[in-house]
Amino acid sequence: MNNSIEGWHDAFSKRVSISHPTLRRLVKKIMQRQSSNEIVIEQMNDGIVVPPRKNGYDAVNQRLKFTVELFYDSNES
Repeated sequence: MNNSIEGWHDAFSKRVSISHPTLRRLVKKIMQRQSSNEIVIEQMNDGIVVPPRKNGYDAVNQRLKFTVELFYDSNES
């Protein structure tokens, strides 16, 4: 859970682009992010498949999935 929260915080910090934004700038960025989230939610509600965002963990997730499948396959025998 911490990793997802830290990931969100890191991405949001990059969007704000300064370490100590003014209240006005911070609110503006939060509102932009909320608007973006609402669009994605509406698309999902309408049945539109939203492609996942690319991140640096794609290869790690694939290896983890392979390892888990290998583990379960070897324990079924």
